Amino acid sequence: MGVNAACRTFGISKNTVLDWERRFSSIKQTLLLYALLQIYLKLIIEGDELYTKVGKNVPPDESL
Repeated sequence: MGVNAACRTFGISKNTVLDWERRFSSIKQTLLLYALLQIYLKLIIEGDELYTKVGKNVPPDESL
């Protein structure tokens, strides 16, 4: 979504969005790492839940 579209969608000014970009640019790496970890942890948890429901490991050719 572009800056102008975000401003229209959320009802905020363009200067507010640009100010947020300036503020968060110094912690870009931290935010990116946090986002990637959230996705990774979600995949780990979903995989664990699947194993709990199935209850056993089987070779890939036996799984349906």
